[in-house]
Amino acid sequence: MPLADVLNIAKLGLLANQSSLKVVSHNISNVNTPGYSKQNTRMGSIGAVTTGRPSGGMGVVITQVRRQVDMLVEKRLSNSTSELGRLEARNRYLPFVEETFNNMDNDGLTSRLENFFSAADQLSDNVTNTVGRVQLMGEAENVSRFVNDMYSSMTEVTLPIDDEITVTLDNINKRLQSIRDINLDIIKQETTNTPPLDLLDQRQQLINELGDLIDVRTVEQNNGGVSLMTSSGKLLVDYTYAAHFTRDQPMTDSGFMGIRIDDRVEDVTNLVFNGELKGLIELRDTVVHGNPATNGESGWLYRLNAFVGELRWQTNLVHSQTVGAKMQTGQTGVFQLGDTTDLAGDIYTTFIDQLVVDVNDSNYNGVPPDMDHVQNGTLTIAYGPDPDNLSVDSININPATMTIEDVRAALDASPAFSAVYDSNRVKLTAQDTYYGVVSDTSGIMAALGIGAIFGGRNAMEMSTNQEMIADNRMVGIGHIVQADDGTYQFDDGNNQGALAMSNLRSMRVDPFSTGDNATFASHYGQIVGELGSLIMQDKNSTTSLEIQQEFITGVRESVSGVSLEEELTDLIKFQRAFQASGKMVGAADELMQSVLQML
Repeated sequence: MPLADVLNIAKLGLLANQSSLKVVSHNISNVNTPGYSKQNTRMGSIGAVTTGRPSGGMGVVITQVRRQVDMLVEKRLSNSTSELGRLEARNRYLPFVEETFNNMDNDGLTSRLENFFSAADQLSDNVTNTVGRVQLMGEAENVSRFVNDMYSSMTEVTLPIDDEITVTLDNINKRLQSIRDINLDIIKQETTNTPPLDLLDQRQQLINELGDLIDVRTVEQNNGGVSLMTSSGKLLVDYTYAAHFTRDQPMTDSGFMGIRIDDRVEDVTNLVFNGELKGLIELRDTVVHGNPATNGESGWLYRLNAFVGELRWQTNLVHSQTVGAKMQTGQTGVFQLGDTTDLAGDIYTTFIDQLVVDVNDSNYNGVPPDMDHVQNGTLTIAYGPDPDNLSVDSININPATMTIEDVRAALDASPAFSAVYDSNRVKLTAQDTYYGVVSDTSGIMAALGIGAIFGGRNAMEMSTNQEMIADNRMVGIGHIVQADDGTYQFDDGNNQGALAMSNLRSMRVDPFSTGDNATFASHYGQIVGELGSLIMQDKNSTTSLEIQQEFITGVRESVSGVSLEEELTDLIKFQRAFQASGKMVGAADELMQSVLQML
């Protein structure tokens, strides 16, 4: 073999091992870089050149510098981050929802309801006690204010959640733009002899981070680029294109701005299936505001409104058929009958059983919240110049054929009282000094809020009848009873009304229309229990996914991670090989000197 070949082989050895030392050095310097994949060199021998005489090989050359990755592991790692991101977002805010329904230390809604029912118990023991009536209304006020605070706490939770959705969309947009830019650099570099190894790592790291925020699916392209899309098929990145998420109309069912891509009309809020963004949307629109009519799951704000609605209706239905320490001379309903712009339409043209009542609707049109409870029945009124000289009148109520205006006209036609609209409410005034409700099988008085203790359409607006707070003699205590001779009598010592209020404690109701009849306390306990179960379920799922994520990350580290021990071993190996190639150069140089001396 000519000495020139020996020198060339030594040179190639020096270059190959020098490049390998560079790769090892690069690995060591990036040992703590997130998402970095170990790089290594692949060497190949250069075969002998055919010259007609036996000849050895011609040295070594680096055939490839590559990333040490397992693409299946990379995809599993990318996909697993989305579900973990969703659960972690839920876990951050669910404890605040749980705190709203806190029933510990006798400081929740259950204890306040019990105080209200206990006040009714005490009033039934001494119906002439003024303090008892004041205490009953005071406890009613405590219930209303606590429910208002619960609603405020729930809506206050949704505001930072919605703000975080905006921040998350901004983070998604930044990563999409970065992935697009790196994509273009990779495609350009693929046309050169320099493989884009570090760019591939950076892109994969960004894809993993994006997967934590939103569900992502990747499609490899022949030119080295990737296309990204959501599980619902919405394109996110493709060559020069990067999607841009914005907040705009239309509004969601819970009253927040929707999410659009590239200012298109389509709202994609419900087309996000995983990631932190999905977790935040679930919290805001399903866990808190969820309405079975729109998304099939009952949220806790919806349940609170349904629970409060049933409590309001049952309490008002009982109290509207009672008489206080004196018979009534006049009453005003606690419910407004519609928005000003909608007043004529609902009151004069729509039958009661066709009125749309949805207290969770952000576009609520002001229909009294309990109109859907009105039944075909009879309102019986006792009236007269004094409680000992009473006559009776009956008014038939049919919600299928009567509008609210028809009801007002029927009430006004009764000899018991006049009925007019006052500040968009029904106001009754006695025609003959006094009147009192004997019975109301239709529920129209409670639905109009006449003789009601609680007002307001939902938990946010729940209030206590201010007429009764101002004049506690209007608080219902007894019932007007029919004597053996057929006449009706008012007895200010009758306690049946207060007992009926107290009996609400044990009444079995179905506030959520699920067919599950139970007491108010049982239903509220079920709400609290299901919320606790949801939180525990999410925590367990998070723990399971974290273990899975840790396992996959460990597998990736075993395949692609940089081990300092291995790199130091390779460093010594390539260093020695480099030194040996240097020795070959020295040996060839000595041989060349000998040849020159011979000449």
